[in-house]
Amino acid sequence: LQPPPVDAPATSSAINEAEDVASYVSVLLTGALFLCIYLAVLIRRGTIRHLPESAASILVGFATGVLVRLLHLTKLQSLLRFDPEVFFYVLLPPIIFEAAFSLEHHLFWQHIDGVLALCVIGTFVSAVVVGYGLYWLSPLVGIMGDESSRLYLCLIFGALISAIDPVATLSIFDKFPSCPADLYSLMFGESVLNDAVCLVLFHGFLKMYQRGGTKGTSLGGVVLSFLEVSWGSLLIGLVLGGLVSALFKNHQQLKRHPEFEVALTFFSAYLSYGLAELYDFSGITALFFCGVMLAHYNKRNLSERSRISSDVTFKTLAVVAETAAFAYLGFVAADSIGFY
Repeated sequence: LQPPPVDAPATSSAINEAEDVASYVSVLLTGALFLCIYLAVLIRRGTIRHLPESAASILVGFATGVLVRLLHLTKLQSLLRFDPEVFFYVLLPPIIFEAAFSLEHHLFWQHIDGVLALCVIGTFVSAVVVGYGLYWLSPLVGIMGDESSRLYLCLIFGALISAIDPVATLSIFDKFPSCPADLYSLMFGESVLNDAVCLVLFHGFLKMYQRGGTKGTSLGGVVLSFLEVSWGSLLIGLVLGGLVSALFKNHQQLKRHPEFEVALTFFSAYLSYGLAELYDFSGITALFFCGVMLAHYNKRNLSERSRISSDVTFKTLAVVAETAAFAYLGFVAADSIGFY
C-alpha cells in the first residue's frame, strides 16, 4: 500500500506558521525580560522608588499578557502559559544554587538550631492551624461532606500553603543590602529546608485521606517519612558535592580551562536536584546542601579566573531565572482574567 500523498504547500505553510509563532514568542520574552532588567537597574539606582524589582517584573509580565489578549494572539497565549515543570526544573535550580553558593556558611551552621526550629516546628504548627481553621470554617460557607475526608483535605491544603517560597524570600532580602547576615542566613535556611517538611506533611496527610483516616498512617510513620526525605536529600547533596570537590582536587589540569570548571560546577549541582526529585526527595534541599558543599570545599580548588567567573555567571543565571519567574507570574495573572 502506498502512503497517501502529502500536501507539500500545506506542510510548508504549517512549518512557516510555527516558525513565525516561535519568533513572536522569543521577541516577547526577550523584550519583556530586557525591560524587567532595565527597570531593576533604575530601581537600584533610585530613579524609580517605592517599587520592588519583583513587583516591576510582575507588572511587565501582566502588561505583556494583557497585550497578547487584546490582540487576540491565541497561539502566543497558549505557548506563553506557565508550565510548572519549566519553573521547577529550569528556573528554580539556578536561583537556589546561587544563593547557597554565595551564602555565608559559618553563619548558617551557627544558626542551624533556629533554622530547624522554624522549619520543623513552625511549619507543622502553620499547617495544622490552617488546616483545622479551614475545617471549622468550611461549614459556615456551605462546604459539607464526610467529616474525615474534609478534615484531611483541609490539612493537605494547610501543608501546601505553609511552604515558603525561597524565590520570594531571596528577592526581598536582596533589596536590602544592609540586612543583618544572621537574619538572612536564618530566614533563607528556613525557606529552603521548609520544602522538605511540607513535602512530608503533604504526603502524610494525603495517605491519611486516601486510607480514610489515621488507620494506615501513624504519627510515627509521618516522622519516619520526614527523616527519610530530609536525610536522603541531605546525603545526596553532601555526597555529590564532596565527590565533585574530590574530582577537582585530583585533576588540577582543569584549572587550564576555566569555562569547563564553571560548567562542571553548575551541572553537578543541577544533578543533585534531579537525583533528589527522581527518588521523591526534596530537590531544593539537596541542591542547597550541594551548593554549600561546593562553595566550602570546591571553590578553593578552582582557578582564580573560575572563582570570579563562577560568581558572575551564577549570579547572572539567578537574576535571569528570578526575573523570568516573576514576569511569568504576571503573565499568568493576565491570562487568568475571566477564566475563573
